[in-house]
Amino acid sequence: ARKESERTLAELTQLIDTANAPIFGIDAAGQVTEWNQSTVRISGFEKAEVLGRDLVQDFITEEHKASVKEVLDNALRGEETANFEFPLYTKKGSRLDVLLNASARRDLEGNIIGVIGVGQDVSLLKEKENSLQQAQKMEAVGQLTGGLAHDFNNLLSIIQGNLRFLQNDLEDVDDDIQLLFEDALSAVSDGTELTGRLLQFSSNRGLQQIVQEVNETMEKFYRLMSRTIGEKISLVLNLPEEKLFVSIDSSQLENSLLNLVINARDAMPNGGEICVRAEKIDYTEAKQAAKHGDMNELSNQEFVKVTVSDQGTGIDPDIITRITEPFFTTKDVGAGTGLGLSMVYSFLKTSGGFLRVESEVGEGAVVEMYFPSVKGEKNLSTESSVVSSKSVSSKTILVVEDEPRVRRVTIRDLRGLNYKTIEAGNADMAMSIIKSGEQIDLVFSDILMPGDMDGRMLGDWVEEYYPEIKVVLTSGYSKDKDVVKDSLSNKDLAKYPIIRKPYRINVLAEGIQSALFDGPSYE
Repeated sequence: ARKESERTLAELTQLIDTANAPIFGIDAAGQVTEWNQSTVRISGFEKAEVLGRDLVQDFITEEHKASVKEVLDNALRGEETANFEFPLYTKKGSRLDVLLNASARRDLEGNIIGVIGVGQDVSLLKEKENSLQQAQKMEAVGQLTGGLAHDFNNLLSIIQGNLRFLQNDLEDVDDDIQLLFEDALSAVSDGTELTGRLLQFSSNRGLQQIVQEVNETMEKFYRLMSRTIGEKISLVLNLPEEKLFVSIDSSQLENSLLNLVINARDAMPNGGEICVRAEKIDYTEAKQAAKHGDMNELSNQEFVKVTVSDQGTGIDPDIITRITEPFFTTKDVGAGTGLGLSMVYSFLKTSGGFLRVESEVGEGAVVEMYFPSVKGEKNLSTESSVVSSKSVSSKTILVVEDEPRVRRVTIRDLRGLNYKTIEAGNADMAMSIIKSGEQIDLVFSDILMPGDMDGRMLGDWVEEYYPEIKVVLTSGYSKDKDVVKDSLSNKDLAKYPIIRKPYRINVLAEGIQSALFDGPSYE
């Protein structure tokens, strides 16, 4: 019987050691007695390193010691615990989320002699849950800011347009009055940039994605930032000799770099070095850095990695998963909005890339932005085609805009450019005018309008039944997600040029001219 018991015990030990699930055992004093191969694999600690050591004191973080000890103590009293979740840190310092089932371990007489814990690594599941929650938060914030931004951009269009009209009508004014005009128009530009940043949250703003050379953008940023970063901070730029091309909105790359460098500076109150670097990496290396769902598994392409690292205070591991949440900040009230990293995260998502942050308290932080690499393309000539005023004045534009004040500004602008204009307050009115046989060369329509048909749908109708009429759209916000998705594609941008409100007169002139006279495509 004794030999049979010993054989059974050996088989049980072998079963525990080779099980797919991580299994550990402790004795009544809390010291490790079992540590199977799966536990070795996920934790990085070899069995010989942990046997005889106190599980709670040596391997559980301070804030979870009490709760884990309570679960194990309950098991020692014969009370089983199922699906208890806690974080376990590996030998290399990586965090794992573990579900623990703990039950009493008994001898042949039935006496409790320890605890057997069976775990399940749910880190991947938690990543998926966190990604979903993040996406839902971004969508909620995007819906809130997007609705506000649409109305706000209409107001900015009215203010900007009428300021320009006054400035042109008054002609010669003294320097003080001219300065007032310049300050007011500058404030409009700042407001436009603000709404543009807010609209990034859920891709409500169609980013102007064109092929950019990363080194050129970063050198421009470095020249500006190195003069303003502060005396205590040393900003180091490290770029490769080869050119790095990505398809992005270059202004948003600059904004992202600005956010990351400011965060790095604020993390070093006593000064230090911030290193900004760029490099090309292969798909395998990018895949190793990415979390589940960050990359298109079928893309198999190279990436451009842009890194901002500092020597600051570092980020607490308990909050590192929250740093991309909208409005989450560890800075003092008034010192930060909690929007910076959210904007970086959203920009990377809409650019087909991903964000990775590594940090240890007291050891600084490393923030990496990954962008799909593309082949370099020569920039198209930005010179506008020369079009005679006679050919312009012969063209008629139908302006479709539901906000009367915005419509008046647009009509005055177009007439100032020598175009004839007809106006409509919605898509139905526009369709009636077109059906009447009125000579129309181009429809200039707001995207978001009341009624069953928006600007994009009106454009599709015009293209189907009146293909000779050109279509240009305008908006500060696109409510429909499919419209947003379509507007981001190169094919759709070529189909319907989009001019973002509030627009400068030269942007309007170039966009309309390109559409009418087959000039360079407008983005």
